[in-house]
This record gives sequence, structure tokens and C-alpha cells, in this order.
Amino acid sequence: MTAGSLEGRVAIVTGGGRGLGRAMTYGLARAGAHVVISAARQPEEIQAVADDINAALGAQRVLAMQADVTREGTAGAWSWTLSPRSGASTSWSTRPGAA
Repeated sequence: MTAGSLEGRVAIVTGGGRGLGRAMTYGLARAGAHVVISAARQPEEIQAVADDINAALGAQRVLAMQADVTREGTAGAWSWTLSPRSGASTSWSTRPGAA
């Protein structure tokens, strides 16, 4: 992994369908991370974002998952589920708009 690269990392971006969340998703994916984006509602919106970014990068970097992250344990469950799928060594989360 080179300096500034996020290869081998998983990022979880809640509210990734628009605004700041969408911008973070694109930046993280462009830097090499596998990114999971979520929304409690509007799964079509986050799927469209994932499809757009994957097409722009020419690689499957973004996965859309409908989930309510205000429910306890959601992000933790993703860490256990997603790390083996992507081969990533670490997971972390950003939460735009979450209180």
C-alpha cells in the first residue's frame, strides 16, 4: 500500500446517497477502499450511486446496502461480515448526518 492509498481497507459511509456522503464515497473508492454505502430509506438512490461510481472507476469498489444505522449493532455486524468478503484488514465508519 502506498502513502495516501486505502487499498485493503473497508469504509462504511452512512447516508452515502447524496451530498457529503456521496462525495466521501467517491473519494474513498478513488483512493482504493472498498466502500459500503447505506441508507435507511431509498435503496434505489444508493444503488444508483454505487453503480455510477463503479462505472466511473471501472471497478467494483462500492456496495449499496439498505440499513438503519440508528439500530444498535448494525455497523459492527458489517465489520464482521464485510472484512472477509473484501479481504480487508480493517474497517471504519463515517456517519454524515447521524446524530
